[in-house]
Amino acid sequence: MTVHAITEIKLVKASINKSGTTDILQNTDVTLSVIQDATYGYQWNKDNAMITGATTNTFTAKDAGIYNVTITANGCSSTTESVTVNLVTANEPNTYWNNVYFNAFPNPNEGHFTLEFTNNDNQPISLYLYDVLGKTMIQKVIKTKGKYSEVIDISTYPSGEYFLMLQKMILRKH
Repeated sequence: MTVHAITEIKLVKASINKSGTTDILQNTDVTLSVIQDATYGYQWNKDNAMITGATTNTFTAKDAGIYNVTITANGCSSTTESVTVNLVTANEPNTYWNNVYFNAFPNPNEGHFTLEFTNNDNQPISLYLYDVLGKTMIQKVIKTKGKYSEVIDISTYPSGEYFLMLQKMILRKH
């Protein structure tokens, strides 16, 4: 008679941590992560399909989609609950992002558009306008709390598509 020993089996129950908001703008991302353990295997998935090469405990999401990760330990697998990453564009009026309500209109335009936002805290906001090749066309810091409105003139730039990015600056006092 053969006696088999039963070893302890860990049941992996993890949830996804996020480095910031999952409502991202064009050319931005959010880092997703789960607990790290050298004995675990990881496979990140987007929209129910495996992401090739995404086999560590962290993944940087640059596109909209529904993300989860399958964690394998001791031959058993468990998949986390999903996290939805949304791509926020200026085509969505009165968009809420990182404690800021903003709108850019008209879109498309003929060389002038209005940027409006309400900043609900004192954190400065960096404004960037990129062309389709990623060249920075406008870069400035806006230090305001409350309502802000500006007509932005791009009439001297070639016709085409441009990407507007607002980035909240986080100031820390040491």
